[in-house]
Amino acid sequence: MYYPKFIEKGQTIGICAPSAGVGNKLEHFDKALDYLKEQGFVIKESASVRKDALVSATARKRAKEFKEMFTDPEVDLVLCAAGGDFLMEMLPYTDFETIVKNPKWFVGMSDPSTLLFILPTKYDIATIYGINAGGFDCDKICRRSVRTAVDHMQGKWSLQHSYKQYLVGIGAEDLPKAPVQYKAYPGDFRFEGRLIGGCIDALRDIIGSDMDAVRDFNERYKDEGIVWFFDNFALSAEDFYHTLFAMKQNHWFDHVSAVLMGRTLFESTMIGFTYKEALQKIFGKKIPVAMEMDIGHTSPYFTLVNGSYVKGEIRDGKGSLRCIQK
Repeated sequence: MYYPKFIEKGQTIGICAPSAGVGNKLEHFDKALDYLKEQGFVIKESASVRKDALVSATARKRAKEFKEMFTDPEVDLVLCAAGGDFLMEMLPYTDFETIVKNPKWFVGMSDPSTLLFILPTKYDIATIYGINAGGFDCDKICRRSVRTAVDHMQGKWSLQHSYKQYLVGIGAEDLPKAPVQYKAYPGDFRFEGRLIGGCIDALRDIIGSDMDAVRDFNERYKDEGIVWFFDNFALSAEDFYHTLFAMKQNHWFDHVSAVLMGRTLFESTMIGFTYKEALQKIFGKKIPVAMEMDIGHTSPYFTLVNGSYVKGEIRDGKGSLRCIQK
């Protein structure tokens, strides 16, 4: 696995919008950029970042701006502006060959999962999952997780511990809070192996496609074991199960050693089916599974290095993990 050069204070974060633009939340976005500037970074934006649209630009234009971030000698790290829904449209136009020749840390979460996932699975280039640029305008409860994201961008990969509370919903600090309580099946466990995953709502778009290199990735790292993480934004329990089933049929879960799942932001079911049942139908009772973790769309959250080695444990409703360069 290749780990790009970490960013240092005084260097430039390039922000692009491979999914949605941020034109409908500019005040929030500018506060987030102010935070990054306060940490000592210079900001450079691509042309489409501030568009107020479900997609920031055409698929070809988004792919072009994404490529330019990697070829721009002034940019030291590439950060997604926001999530969205239709990043997959730009994949056929994405120049992965050029990106591989100019590797940089690529950071984001949610809809950008496909890019964050393809780089480590197909090209052995690690990426950082957990936060988009707008996420740096943080609520008080999220300050530690935002600081952790900045640390990981600089190569300071500390042991991350589960949080005490999380925000129920998405938005401002006045959201209700609830205690963090991990759920482990069949019981508490330790885990280690090669970490891979992302937002399952987005990853399902590449199952079985020419962008799907997961089977080869699993073979490369089978001796270490594969630790999967899932961020489920809004798939119903039934759709979640259908997606996991398709992944399994395409050998995504060969050599799996543990499964880590975040809190689903918008839970739903049509027939009374549960996410736990979906996971158990796919992974059985021998593969350890943890649910309701600090991963994904509910804040605060872990910073996860896609493609890195990971060690951690789940115990008494809490947990910890550390990503390792290996």
